[in-house]
Amino acid sequence: MFIVSKIANQINGIVEGNPNLKIHGVCDIKNGQEGKITFLGNSKYMEFFNSTKSSAIIVDSELNFNNSNKTVIRVKNPHLGFAKTLELFQNQNITQNKIHQTAIYNDSVKIGKNVAIGANVIIGDNTIIGDHCKINANVVIYHQSKIGRAVTIDSGTVIGADGFGWVTDSGKHHKIPQIGNVIIQDDVWIGANCTIDRGTFNPTVIGNSCKLDNQIHIAHNVILGENCLIAGQTGIAGSTIIGNNVTIAGQCGIADNIEIGDNSIIAAKSAVLQSIPNDSFVSGNPARQHKSRIKQEIIIQKLPEMLKRIRNLENISNEIKR
Repeated sequence: MFIVSKIANQINGIVEGNPNLKIHGVCDIKNGQEGKITFLGNSKYMEFFNSTKSSAIIVDSELNFNNSNKTVIRVKNPHLGFAKTLELFQNQNITQNKIHQTAIYNDSVKIGKNVAIGANVIIGDNTIIGDHCKINANVVIYHQSKIGRAVTIDSGTVIGADGFGWVTDSGKHHKIPQIGNVIIQDDVWIGANCTIDRGTFNPTVIGNSCKLDNQIHIAHNVILGENCLIAGQTGIAGSTIIGNNVTIAGQCGIADNIEIGDNSIIAAKSAVLQSIPNDSFVSGNPARQHKSRIKQEIIIQKLPEMLKRIRNLENISNEIKR
């Protein structure tokens, strides 16, 4: 339970109404419940502002409304404010380490404060896990991994398995030992059933504030910059460097040993086979600058008509020659 003024302080909001109102949970505005807080993030839901049973509402700081007895918290971004409110309620019961009895680890593992570890988690030797982390059921973290502060790892994910490194000689494939590790920096979210391989020598790195969807593969020696968003079923091959603030949509494939520039966007199902500069927006297979690809697609769509015209001109030319 939190009072409204406490929530407002956490989300940098201004209270209008009763700052001492007790809030016991969150809900959506349409199906509001007494004693809970909701948010108004889109004007199309304005019709529910007065009718909702919610006790408090997070609203845009610029929103104008007629006289109302509702308690509101004004913020610059209601969606962000509500997300932080959800986080507040989610974390209210994690005041000390909660480690499931089936988790497996030994004394060489260092675990920070306020850490939650789910059932059947396996943590390898000499791993470090920072404060305020949440590791859900059936996660495997291999030896010598370093997990930063406020990291969430969802169920089924494997951190630090051997990278796919082989050398072929006389038709036979020989394993290259992977003796590096994985470093996951602060405030990272890793979805379910992801795999992040350990480096060959140097670490595989996931930068601060990166958010990874479910079913993502990060190969050995990849460096993922800060604040990146990666959607599901994307694979990044070995030793590729991803810049800061990069957005990668679903089902993308990114080749090995290339660089993706800062602030770039890679559209869904793209195959990136060569390095791209900062501020790029690429799409397709192979990936090219999106604007150029759109122009090419327009031309391709016109090809049947152009071919028809060419054949007509050929027929006319042949008639003239006769």
